[in-house]
Amino acid sequence: MSREALWQRHEREVAEAFHGQVTVGSGALIERLDVDMPRDGSLWRMLLECKSTSAKSYGVKQTLLEEIRQRTYERSAEMRPGFALRFYGEDIGPNTRILEDWVALPLHDMAELLDERRRLQERVEELERMDIGP
Repeated sequence: MSREALWQRHEREVAEAFHGQVTVGSGALIERLDVDMPRDGSLWRMLLECKSTSAKSYGVKQTLLEEIRQRTYERSAEMRPGFALRFYGEDIGPNTRILEDWVALPLHDMAELLDERRRLQERVEELERMDIGP
């Protein structure tokens, strides 16, 4: 498996995990961000930049995060920016191990996501008290 195939694997697996799709021409000048979430009316439609490496470290510059945020909001003010980072093992091949898999979000988006989860949990508990459910 080539290094190129590893970044493609990362994008595909991130898209699958979030029920999204790899953007056409991801990484190209026209479409810089890699994974787009479905247009299903959900509150959390994200646009993710995916980076992967088999090195021991990966440096992230503030300008990269700024570019991700700017390009996301240029597409839609309702979208949320995200950054996915994967560390692969050093042995590149068909069974290359994933050592770490992370997704980073802006602080205010993470806080909002947790607030939404709390509100949904409260609603579920309310419905359970009413004995309404599946």
